[in-house]
Amino acid sequence: MVMAALGQSPAFAAAVTLCKAPETVAYSCSTGSRIVSICASRDLSKNAGSLQYRYGTSRKLELVFPETPRHPAGLFTPGTLTFSGGGGAYLKFSKTPYVYTVFSAIGNWGSKGKATVQGVAVQKDGAELANLPCRVDRDYVAGELGPDFFDRIGLGDQESDFDIPAAFFPK
Repeated sequence: MVMAALGQSPAFAAAVTLCKAPETVAYSCSTGSRIVSICASRDLSKNAGSLQYRYGTSRKLELVFPETPRHPAGLFTPGTLTFSGGGGAYLKFSKTPYVYTVFSAIGNWGSKGKATVQGVAVQKDGAELANLPCRVDRDYVAGELGPDFFDRIGLGDQESDFDIPAAFFPK
């Protein structure tokens, strides 16, 4: 699973993220032309702080959820994934009629062996709309996504009803 200590390491400093200096990068990656970031306030806990999803570029944010920073309880749904030789975690939110799922997973995917897949899956009215794979390059920050993080920030019960779309798997 994708987990790291809360806080930014020196390696994070080189990565491109949409999180601001006082925030903690819970997750961030490049999709090529855009950046996906999940940013946490430094005081994020079960009873305080905020978590925010940001998508776009450093010059223009195209989607921010929630628009005003708030505690994630009731806004985000956490989940875990189990696979042969691995597992993963995801964070889901809805902005009607869309559902966005940010995920990261590792597993044995076919003949290529163990590999990591991550990105954002977008559905509209329950139908697959877009799949935005993240690049594992210098701009990738695995961050915090995982059961320990979800428990620590008070997101409650984790579900396991997300299936990674086929578009994310190595061919």
